[in-house]
Parts: sequence; structure tokens; C-alpha cells
Amino acid sequence: MSMKKSLVIFLVCFSEYTYGQNSQLSLMQGNWQGSNMEGETIFKLVKGNKCLEFTFAPKADEVDFTLFELIIGFQNHITSSSYDSLYLKFNSLGENGLYYTEILSKIYIGEDGVVVKPNFLIPSYYECDGNILSINGGKLFEFEKIEKVPFEALKKLYLKGKLNKRDYLKDYLNLKALSINSRKCLVHSDPGKPLKIRLDRGDIVVILEENGKWLKVKYKESSIGWIKEEDVK
Repeated sequence: MSMKKSLVIFLVCFSEYTYGQNSQLSLMQGNWQGSNMEGETIFKLVKGNKCLEFTFAPKADEVDFTLFELIIGFQNHITSSSYDSLYLKFNSLGENGLYYTEILSKIYIGEDGVVVKPNFLIPSYYECDGNILSINGGKLFEFEKIEKVPFEALKKLYLKGKLNKRDYLKDYLNLKALSINSRKCLVHSDPGKPLKIRLDRGDIVVILEENGKWLKVKYKESSIGWIKEEDVK
């Protein structure tokens, strides 16, 4: 087995590992919301050792926003001083440690498992109690735990995924979204019971339930109904 293949297998196993309830990494699991200096909302979606971080501005272009897929973990030993380390080894990351570490993308992990600067970050300050997450990467960012990502942010993430040929909603939130394909899509309160609500071609819905040829969908932040399967793609 090649070194590169072994690294990929290790990465997958690390990501799917069930983290102990008392570990630092377990406290980070879930969805987080904060803001930056420009007033944009920042979301961090943490699943295993993977973290999707993206900005959200309602009036911005649908797909023109910053998005990172990070590999995260903790380490106790670094190659030099705390924040001047020139490289790290991926397998040094674990559930607990003195230094919270973010690898900016798995593509930066070499075949030997080494990641070099500037492709990883070790913030000077980190704290997480399961409800508040504070990270200092030059400036202090504070995130609060949220139960659900707002619908408008989900729509933007879906469109970004289409552009990047990725399914971020499935990978990080276990959600499925589709866009309306028909010219006239009627929303129903129950299958066969139409409401006076119509969705247009290109509108995005999140699938909540499938029942034969009917789909129960969320089409606004607080709006749920049924549509025909043939109306989406």
C-alpha cells in the first residue's frame, strides 16, 4: 500500500472516529455562528475533524463568498516555538492537546503527512466550553453554538456547492437540497391538498421527507410544505 493511500485511509478513520464526550474536539462538534469586522456572519460547521467555515451576507452575490474546508485538531508538541512552527505532522493532531490547530485544506497534507507554513494556523488563544467558541487568529472571533443553520445560508451553501461540484449540505449537515425545475410548482399542505403558494424555477428547497412521488420540503425559514417529486431536479 502506498504512503499516500495510507494517509488517505488514516484521514478518513480520524474523521469518522467517535470522539470522547470529554475531549476538546468533542466540544467543538456541531454548528457555530459568529461575525467579522465587516458585519458579515461567519459559520463554522464542525463534523469530526473536518470544519467548513464560510461567510454569509444576505445582499452579496449568491456564490461570491469566502469558504474554507479545514482539518482541525489539537497537538502537544510543535517543531519550534508555539506560533513560529515551520511545519507539523498531520498525525500529531488528536482530540486533546495544548495547541488548537487548523490545516487550511487536506490538499496541503503531503504524502509524508507533513504540512508546511502558511498552510496551517495555530491561534494564540482558543477556548470552547460546548456553547461558546473563541479563536484568536490575530483578531478575536467568538462563535455561539446554534441548532440549525438559517435557511438563506443553506441556499447559498447549496449554490456554492453546485459551482464547486461538491455537496456541502450532505457532507457537513446531512441535508439534501434541490432546485425547482418546473415553471409552476404548487406547494401543498399535505399530498394532494394544494395551497395558494407557488415556487418558481430556480428556487431552492431542503428535502425533509420523501413519500412516494411527494417530497416534504422547507422552502423558507419557517415554511414547510409538500411538492411533487417531478418539480425538482
